[in-house]
Amino acid sequence: AAPVKPHEPRPFTLPTPDRNVEAVAAYLMHRGISPKVLRYCVGSGILYQTTRGNYRNCVFVGKDENGVPRSAFQRGCQGSYRGDVTGSQKKYGFLMQAENPDCDTVELYEAPIDAMSGATLRQYTDIGKWRSVHYLALGGLNYLPIDYFLQQHPEVKRVSLCFDRDAPGRNFTKIVAKRLAERGYIVQDAPPAIGKDYNDYLLAA
Repeated sequence: AAPVKPHEPRPFTLPTPDRNVEAVAAYLMHRGISPKVLRYCVGSGILYQTTRGNYRNCVFVGKDENGVPRSAFQRGCQGSYRGDVTGSQKKYGFLMQAENPDCDTVELYEAPIDAMSGATLRQYTDIGKWRSVHYLALGGLNYLPIDYFLQQHPEVKRVSLCFDRDAPGRNFTKIVAKRLAERGYIVQDAPPAIGKDYNDYLLAA
């Protein structure tokens, strides 16, 4: 029998960025995201626009501890297209860093738009302090980015679980809350007050 070749992971390459982010900005502002949060994400290199055929996509980037992109998730500005970029390493989530590097609190979300929605809600209700916490989107119900983030941020002691208010989200909340509490973290269950997810909550608010 011929020897079986070992599986080689496909290399990760970010999609080619467009010259501007007009379609992405229009789409996300339609979803209620504030211009200030948008500017932060674009300026930090964790959000940009790419073109695929006749469609414009949002690209949400996950970086490692050295700021090197290691994962990316695409969301169409039109239609329902969404998917991970080939070769993405799922332990690198979409992270919006707190302004203070010694910040002891992180909020966990399922999707990047939910994390941006949480930041926008805080901006509107706690003027000037929306970057007082970290916002981490896991790219689904995925534990890997939680472990990686906490390894890189030993100063973090408080974790808010902002997952969807549906059966999978609620079940995942219970699992994560138990694991983190056993590790000594202060855990808050913080599902959206209105709707299924934080973007629903933002639009309702």
